[in-house]
Order: sequence, then C-alpha cells, then structure tokens
Amino acid sequence: MPDLKALIKALPGRKALGKGWFLVGGAVRDAFLGRPTRDWDVVVPENALGAAKALSASAGRAPVVRLDDGVVRVIVGQGWVDLAELQGKDITEDLARRDFTVNAMAVSPNGRLIDPTGGLADLEARLIRAISRKNLREDPLRCLRAFRFASELGFSVDPKTVSWIKREAAGLERVAPERVWFELKLLLLGQHMPSALRASWEARVMRVIIPELMEADRNWGGNNLLAHSIDTASVAGGVLWNIGITPFAHYRKHLSILDDPSMRAVFILAALLHDIGKPRTYQEEGEEVHFYGHDALGARMAKRIAARLKMSGDEADALALLVANHMHPHFLGQGDGPTRRAMNRFLRRVGAWAFPIVVLAYADALSSRLAHQGVVSHLILAKSLHDFLEDIEKEKKKKPRLITGDDLIAMGLKPGPIFREILEEIEDLRAEKKIRTKKAALAAVRAILMEKGYLV
Repeated sequence: MPDLKALIKALPGRKALGKGWFLVGGAVRDAFLGRPTRDWDVVVPENALGAAKALSASAGRAPVVRLDDGVVRVIVGQGWVDLAELQGKDITEDLARRDFTVNAMAVSPNGRLIDPTGGLADLEARLIRAISRKNLREDPLRCLRAFRFASELGFSVDPKTVSWIKREAAGLERVAPERVWFELKLLLLGQHMPSALRASWEARVMRVIIPELMEADRNWGGNNLLAHSIDTASVAGGVLWNIGITPFAHYRKHLSILDDPSMRAVFILAALLHDIGKPRTYQEEGEEVHFYGHDALGARMAKRIAARLKMSGDEADALALLVANHMHPHFLGQGDGPTRRAMNRFLRRVGAWAFPIVVLAYADALSSRLAHQGVVSHLILAKSLHDFLEDIEKEKKKKPRLITGDDLIAMGLKPGPIFREILEEIEDLRAEKKIRTKKAALAAVRAILMEKGYLV
C-alpha cells in the first residue's frame, strides 16, 4: 500500500487549490503500481479555470492551457496538472462516470482513498474492467483505450467488458480521428502490444479503425495474412523493446530515428500494414502464387489510412515509405549480397529509414511460415550497411565531394535536373571505389554525357 499522504504532498501546487478537491485517475493508479507520474488529474468542486490560475500563480505564473471538455492544464516543471470540475453531486458520482475501475479511484487532501467501483481489487487482479456499458457508449474511444492500457500495463481486459466493447466499437467511427490515432500510438508503443493488438482485433476495435485489414483475415498463399501481419508487428516491436539482446544491438545508432515515439509507433504500424496490398494483388500462375506490386499498392493504401487518421505529414510519409520499401532488403540480400552501388542507392532513397526497413524485413522473414529463409541474409545486409555507412563517414571526414555543380557549369552545362543525376552517379562510382580523384570524376562525367547524348 503506497503512502497516500506522501502522494498528496507530491502534488504540485496543492496548497493553492483551496478545499473540496480530490486527486483522481492515473496518478492514483500508478501510485499503487509503483510507477512514477508527472501527469496529475485533480477534480475541484467548481471553477476549474480559477483553480488553475491560482495554481499557476503559486508556481511562478506557470503556463495555463484550456483543453477539451472543460479541462484546464497547468504546466509545472516537467509535468502538468489537469483540473476539471466535479461531475455529479459528489466524488462517488464523478468516479462512476469514468472509463475503467482502475482509473476510478480518488484520494482526498488528507490521504483517504475513495474506491467505489473496486479499482484496487482489479489492479491486484491485473484487470481492465469498464464501469458500465453506458460509459463506453458515451465515449467510444474508451473501447480502444481498454487495449491501450492492456498494452501499457500488461493487464487483461475483463470478458464482460470485451463483450460490451464488441457491441460499442462501431461508435469509434464518430470519434475525432486525431483522438483515435493518439490512443492507437500508445497501444503500439506498449511493451505488451502483441497480446493487446490481437485482443483488440478479436474485440472488433481494430476492424473499425483499419477495416482494410479484414481482407487479410483469411488464407492467402497458404497462410493467414492477418496473423502474419500481427506477428510481424510483434517481432518488430520486440526488437525495439529488447534491442540489447537482438542481432541489431550493435546498430542502435542507425536506428536513432525511432527514438521519436511517434516515429516508433509509425514503424510498428508499418509492420502491421506491410502486406496490406497483397489481397488485391493476388495472382495464381500454375501452382505458384504471386503478389506483384503489393508493396507499391500497400504504400498507397497506407497513405489513405494515414489521411483518415489525420496523421501528421511526416508520419504519413514515413508510413508510406516503410510499406513501399519493405521488400527491398529481400532483394538486396539475394545472391552474393549487396553491391556498394545498390546500398548507396538504397540509402539515398530511404535516408535515415534504411536500418528500420532492414529490421522490418527481418521481422517479416522471422514471422513467415519458413522463418529461417531470409533471416540470415538480412543480418548480413545489416552488417554490410553498417560497414558501408562507416566507410562513408570516414570519406566525409577525409575529403569533400570530388566534383560540384560549379565543375559541371565549367564544362558548359546549364543548371537543371541533369546536375543531380550526374552528381549522384559520380557518388555511386565513388562508393564503388571505381573513381578516387577529381580527374577521374570529370572523365566519368564526359562518359555519362556521351552516353546520354549530350556530347558527340
């Protein structure tokens, strides 16, 4: 049992709140779980804005922000306090209107626990239990939040709650897409995402959010494509959560783009959607099955899903890029391994996403029916890419580009798209170590121009 009086004392600006307030929600839940918090929810008897201003003044004029549903946030240090007015005649009525029992506990200013719905018992049972079906219907986003908390906390969702969610999940269609994407990101980022993702599908939540996945929920080419997609997302997320014990432990610096939680969530979503184009590209040729162009079609479908969820431009672009290129490591790893030119072009096309794409392909291969096929080649590719990137860094430190646009102008060329094409070709040749000097680079430019018909 946590020291609830100490919890109250830790609440920023509590002395400015007056009388009749209660600490509620996640901070109380996390105290019983032994988790630190910087997100405090406080219910005040009236005038949340006035209470927020008083708290702000006591904290040196801390910023005050009005949120939705009458909630007022005060930014204090590295955390924040959200203030809302009491709903109902007393705190018991207020708590009864909340989403889940584990979030419906309150602590009074003197450290007394108020738990009218059995939240503490459910915490001990590691159970997410909705307070009522009516509460889910009033805000259908709670159907998704159940599995977000399951993913974050490693809890199970109560069977009766699941049955209610199945009946109310369709209401997610009327929830603001930005709210849906916010909660979906948190689900994808949870350490227990694999089980929560599967459970959310069975409860019809993900079917409402991404109905395109329903086409995958059957055998395509001998295996259930949806199961494979969820497995791929699970493996991809597992690599990130357990990077230190995976084959990618030595390549962390090449995965730094995933340090951004939003991009991390996009990466795991891309793993879930990587084969979304397969059902619409299915072809049989004799006894063989093909999905020609499923990556390109999947990228277009992913872009539409991103638009529907109102994802940011960067998030949408990253999602489409990952899906469009998830097959590329398979091709790069074939035969005797990737050439320096092929790796250079791959890096130029996908930039900082190169290694995440290799991890995605690795997760894809590891989740296939023949898990051993392709896995080793992806690890070899990762090593080759790492060595290649190290070489590039050394080259950059030693010397600049062999030639620039000024050299092309000096040859009589007019600036235009051809400049980029030529300079990239020269860098490809340099990466392959076929040219090392400016003289050789200029000779190569003349050869390229002759080949393209610019010189005779």
